[in-house]
Amino acid sequence: MTSLSNQLRCFLNGKHKRDHYERLQDYLRQCLGPFPLQGARVLEIGAGSGDLSALCLAHGAAEVVAIEPEREGAAPNSRERFDELCRSVPQTTTIQYLDTGLEEYGSADDGRRFDFVLMRSVINHLDEAAVQKLHREDADQERARYVRLFEVIRGLLHEKGVLIASDVGRYNLWNALGLVFPTTQSITWHKHQDPPLWTALLQRAGLTHVEVQWLCPYRLRHLRAILAYGPIIRGFNSHFVLRAAR
Repeated sequence: MTSLSNQLRCFLNGKHKRDHYERLQDYLRQCLGPFPLQGARVLEIGAGSGDLSALCLAHGAAEVVAIEPEREGAAPNSRERFDELCRSVPQTTTIQYLDTGLEEYGSADDGRRFDFVLMRSVINHLDEAAVQKLHREDADQERARYVRLFEVIRGLLHEKGVLIASDVGRYNLWNALGLVFPTTQSITWHKHQDPPLWTALLQRAGLTHVEVQWLCPYRLRHLRAILAYGPIIRGFNSHFVLRAAR
């Protein structure tokens, strides 16, 4: 394990629960699937405190750009927490951390193209007003809005680049039964949408080979072979990852 990985493990487990680093590792491994990070250029949209961006760096990414707008809906004090990470793990200062949103970054186009664009629980925050209506028959404008956002992402990808976006679905067994599961109690379900709808919008934006994988919670990783079946895992948290090629 590299020095950066060791330092990052110590920092993250010191600031969070003891197994935070392992959880993040497991999450990234599930989301990436067969794709290697070694030598890759990575853009993380909605990077928060930069934990995931730093982990990408530890896994061999050649360049990491993290964007996080400090405005309503953004994680509080994100920049301060990223600066703390950089002080504790000096190698992470190579991450370019920008206070900007997706459209602003895309319109400023500096010519860089990325092998991976990552969005962790961010896709619904790109436009919170629009996302709540996407499933409605009269939401043509809102769907067109998201298609435009996905077109911006497509324009930021390298010719063979991949968008990797994770979120939770709109419909969950616990939610449908009026119950609250411990890992989903803070989720506002009406601000999320299910994979088929996202797939259709991504394809309209010109992204191809969209694939969906349901994600298994870290605490249930030993049962992953059993829980990998979509209808079962949705009963826990309906957490999924979308991968789409340029």
